[in-house]
Amino acid sequence: MTMRDIEAIKLKKKQQKKEKKAKGRISFDMSRYSTRHMALKIAYIGWDYHGFASQATVEKTIEGHVFAALMKTCLITSRETSNYTRCGRTDKGVSAFGQVIGIHLRSNLTQGVGVVNPKEEEAVEVVPSDLNNNLSHPSSSSSSTSTSSTPSKRNRNNQKTNNNDKNNSIEKSKTEIQYAAMLNRVLPPEIRVIASSPVPLHFNARFSALYRTYKYFFIADQYNLSLMSEAGQSFVGEHDFRNFCKMDIDNVVNYKRVVLGLTVEREGSLGVITISGFAFLWHQVRCMVSVLFMVGRGLEPVSIISDMLNLQKTPSKPMYEMASELPLVLYDCGFEDVQWEYDPEAHKKLLEHFHGLVDSLSLKRAVCDLMLRGIKLGGDLSETGNNLEHIPMLKRTREETLEERQQKLGFKRAAKRMRLDDDG
Repeated sequence: MTMRDIEAIKLKKKQQKKEKKAKGRISFDMSRYSTRHMALKIAYIGWDYHGFASQATVEKTIEGHVFAALMKTCLITSRETSNYTRCGRTDKGVSAFGQVIGIHLRSNLTQGVGVVNPKEEEAVEVVPSDLNNNLSHPSSSSSSTSTSSTPSKRNRNNQKTNNNDKNNSIEKSKTEIQYAAMLNRVLPPEIRVIASSPVPLHFNARFSALYRTYKYFFIADQYNLSLMSEAGQSFVGEHDFRNFCKMDIDNVVNYKRVVLGLTVEREGSLGVITISGFAFLWHQVRCMVSVLFMVGRGLEPVSIISDMLNLQKTPSKPMYEMASELPLVLYDCGFEDVQWEYDPEAHKKLLEHFHGLVDSLSLKRAVCDLMLRGIKLGGDLSETGNNLEHIPMLKRTREETLEERQQKLGFKRAAKRMRLDDDG
């Protein structure tokens, strides 16, 4: 018997063992449980992932792993029935500390904010027992006819009140599922649930958001931060940002967005650009940062931001590269009346987990520094860098205007309709 035969036998036995275990496993009956509309705050290091949103052709996405964890822990039966919404859709390589999703999850409770009873399939509100008493007991001014039957009614009402008190007592003794702790046990180490909050059924993580805040980190010594800060104020307010994004003409018609605030600050050796707004276009933050970097390096004047926001002066986007995705973080998503709940034990494990990540990255940096010092011993390479001449932004080749793109799209759709009519 060859080694290949032995491995085949082992594999077959392993498969048979799995099948036997699966047959003996009792299926989880979600219909026995209430569900509850919850908001989850999620943090992730997105460097090695293909963005947040699930994709048909890519497995390694943040959202894909989140749903795999939700299914594995039996908190949902499917994505389609979970009433799922997300606040942001970060791109490949982008990280987040304050990503928020809204979703129906299995619950231990039968009453409370966002709870849906499986039998009634509607939100169950808490009704105090004293209110039940006031509604149930007959009035003392009853007629003589009704008085003769009062004892039996009172007994039934007392029994109903006792049952309500008992149910309320049982409900109070129940504890809700610790969603963060449960999910963090099965999620990849780069993805963590930070906090959770029960929310009303009308809560939508995308449309209920009051603002979104991004942070972008960079090496401060290479830039003039005061010039960047001065130029960045031109972004604040409502503007048409078509020259600061990747246009998605299939899905977006209006390119006006509101930036609530922008700051450029120094934190040790790093610079941090913080941008808050109601919502952002595709790649908008990275395009904004790219132009700010040109100002910070003295390659463009402070006025370049207002010039590019002026569509009469700059009707189409000049060609330029976006800033890298790796230092970008979706830092916060703001909501009204969402009270985040932090499980103490899960929070302690989160701190330990991220301290471990920092230690690991520090060791990697030490190895890179060692190699950098070794390379420098081979000679001064400072003059061999990229010395390409900077082309002023307003003199660069332009992309097509929004109107030209929309016209082309209209021609394509008309041609497609004609082909369908011919086929018909």
